[in-house]
Amino acid sequence: METLNLLNCELCGYQSKNLVVHVRKKHGMSSKDYKDKFPEAKLVYVSEAQKVLAREKTKKWLENESNKEFLKQKRKSIWQKSFWMEKGLTEEQAIKKVSSLQKRTFSEETKRLYSAQRRGKANCMSLENIAKRNACSLEEAKVLTPCFGRKKEKHPMYGKNHTDEAKKKICANTPKTFFNKSSGEKELQTFIEALNNEVQFNKGIGPYNCDVVLEAKKIVIEYFGDYWHCNPDRFAAQDYNKRLHCTANIRWQKDELKKTYFENMGFTYVVIWEQDWKTNKETVKEKIKCILNM
Repeated sequence: METLNLLNCELCGYQSKNLVVHVRKKHGMSSKDYKDKFPEAKLVYVSEAQKVLAREKTKKWLENESNKEFLKQKRKSIWQKSFWMEKGLTEEQAIKKVSSLQKRTFSEETKRLYSAQRRGKANCMSLENIAKRNACSLEEAKVLTPCFGRKKEKHPMYGKNHTDEAKKKICANTPKTFFNKSSGEKELQTFIEALNNEVQFNKGIGPYNCDVVLEAKKIVIEYFGDYWHCNPDRFAAQDYNKRLHCTANIRWQKDELKKTYFENMGFTYVVIWEQDWKTNKETVKEKIKCILNM
């Protein structure tokens, strides 16, 4: 009989074979943050017997031809010529198809805007602008740029906050093509645009960027993704979002600050959750119509 091997939490002494959930919920830390703080610590105990059993199961699973084919199909994507050849295209046509997809990923207009954002007048942190402000050469400007040549080090702004003036500059200089929109957000924006052609999308107001703005009616409509804004129906306050590097309640506090900012300016601030748009689309549409006719 295998002896019970428990791992100790370095922060509070809690014992378990799996500390991943405990560290996330109790201490608000991701597995990576915990490992960074305690490099020698383990989060999951796996016995040698379990490792051998897992290897045997994998080997047995791969012996099945249908499983091999399933794995092969799963690894294919629209970026591979084999994917399109199975759809009936010739090899030459498949290569052209993949090439056209790659070219469409960044249009010429997008490239131009990104270029303007990174260099020149549009970017106040470009080497050229730093050199101009400090009346120095480009080589000297590199020393003054906190991000230049940084390797495996924390960003100088880590743990700090931008000033409101800095946030306004960032909003003003961020090209609209920078924002990745989900299919739900695109549907919502198309619907609102059909109701009112004076609507503006991804507009910077003060230190914030807004999904949908009707300045004449003083209305701001935000589309909140369930994951990126930690929908309260799906997240508990102390749940850690590893992509946002914070717990759900911190994400909610930031969203509440944005709401308060616009309400103090006299705007009607409306939030449409991804879950509501997908499950109760018609109800949400009626709600938006009522708001726009206020």
